[in-house]
Amino acid sequence: GTGLGLSVSLGIVQRHAGEMLVDSEEGKGTRFTIRLPLVRSRAGTPIKVST
Repeated sequence: GTGLGLSVSLGIVQRHAGEMLVDSEEGKGTRFTIRLPLVRSRAGTPIKVST
């Protein structure tokens, strides 16, 4: 690929007030963690999140 996927992903995450964390260890791989803030519905009640 052209390597644009990571840049595009980071842009999307940042536009949603989130962050992207990178943890890389040579010979073991790389882990990307995306953290996004929770939002409330327009009525002001929390949105249910299932895991």
